[in-house]
Amino acid sequence: FHKLGRHSISHPSVTNDHKLVTDGPYAFVPHPGYSSFLIFFLGSVICLFADGGWMRGCGLLQTTSGQLFSSTMLRFALWAGLMFFRRAALEDEALGGKFREH
Repeated sequence: FHKLGRHSISHPSVTNDHKLVTDGPYAFVPHPGYSSFLIFFLGSVICLFADGGWMRGCGLLQTTSGQLFSSTMLRFALWAGLMFFRRAALEDEALGGKFREH
């Protein structure tokens, strides 16, 4: 987000002096902030729930609270993924109106 500078805002919008950032991580991935969060979340899920993971190893998945935590985490992951894809599409649409090569 540092590369975006003052264009890193909470809602997708384009200003008159907006510049398309295509260097740094944006040279490789269109939405590195979202991608990194999804990779982090996926890694966390694997660490917690995979064979040899903490939740399986300590038996927490066999408890009611562990199952509640697991289902809540799954719902959050689905919601966050959908919101990231939706926001990325909104940003692409907003930028596409100003930057044709985007």
